[in-house]
Amino acid sequence: MQKPFVSVIIPVYNEVRYIDEMVASVIGQQHDSFNLELLIVDGGSTDGTTAKIETLAQNNTLIRVIHNSKKISPAAFNLGIQHAKGNYIAILGAHSKYDKDYLAICLEEAITHHCAGCSGKIVVAKNDADIQSVLIYYMLTSSFGVSSKSYRTAKEGISEQCPYPVFEKSIFNEVGWYNEQLVRNQDNDMNYRIMQAGHKLYYTHKVSAYYYPKQTIKGLFDYAKLTGKWNAVSLQLNPGSMGLRHVVPFIFCSGLLGLLLGTLATAFLMPQIMVYFLWPLLFIIGLHLSCGLVVAISAFTNTKKAILFVLPFLFFSFHFLYGYGTLHKLVTGK
Repeated sequence: MQKPFVSVIIPVYNEVRYIDEMVASVIGQQHDSFNLELLIVDGGSTDGTTAKIETLAQNNTLIRVIHNSKKISPAAFNLGIQHAKGNYIAILGAHSKYDKDYLAICLEEAITHHCAGCSGKIVVAKNDADIQSVLIYYMLTSSFGVSSKSYRTAKEGISEQCPYPVFEKSIFNEVGWYNEQLVRNQDNDMNYRIMQAGHKLYYTHKVSAYYYPKQTIKGLFDYAKLTGKWNAVSLQLNPGSMGLRHVVPFIFCSGLLGLLLGTLATAFLMPQIMVYFLWPLLFIIGLHLSCGLVVAISAFTNTKKAILFVLPFLFFSFHFLYGYGTLHKLVTGK
């Protein structure tokens, strides 16, 4: 019986800081039960990544470098699929390292559970010596921060989430390739199309991918705003791929801005009804900060780091900016 062949596709752009660890993690996979290749799709890096991956490819026949003139992730995925030799496709990330049996277990679980794809658990990396890293860790691993439906907090089993998947290559012939109109959320779109075609996805906790998030709070806030923007695009192109968790920040932000404008307008024009805007505004802000405080107290209990009590304000800013990104895109189109 012929061995399965797994083609790992990883898009990169200016990843010189992470590239060595990522490549070693993939090439070091236990693959006695399957054949392996690594396709690194470079979007025109300017930090030395291109030279480094070309050197790595010269020294290892398992590695191939593909150049991505469009510079966006969905185009990188499609180029990888086009050039892949395998009958299974693994879509992985450059900002991560992987358990040695990550691919083997995901492949095994997909076959065992009769699923079109399987992803391992995503573990957010944390540097305890860097307070921003600690704060970002708690923001991204809390159900309050990213919802219980996020892949960062998802439970094991049949799932809508498949963040670092191993797919049957044949699935792309059935449902199509990645939508290059979606610079972000192309994975949500793909997962939805796969499930709409009657297939299942699986999320296993038997193996993990260790993900390095944004290094600064500012970087995380920029990420939130940009992701919110692309949620608006996804809602227009494939609304079924978006869940409630994707629109709650938009409702939160829009509601706060509406109540704030109502408070300011009535303060000058109809002060007798201003309280009908002001009190709901203060209640929502207070409730949100209180929920964030619960997370902060729990985190402080584990770490004894007093700085964690800024978490309520960081959660508030993160959710507001995420929603603002969606609102701004829907209103302005930009």
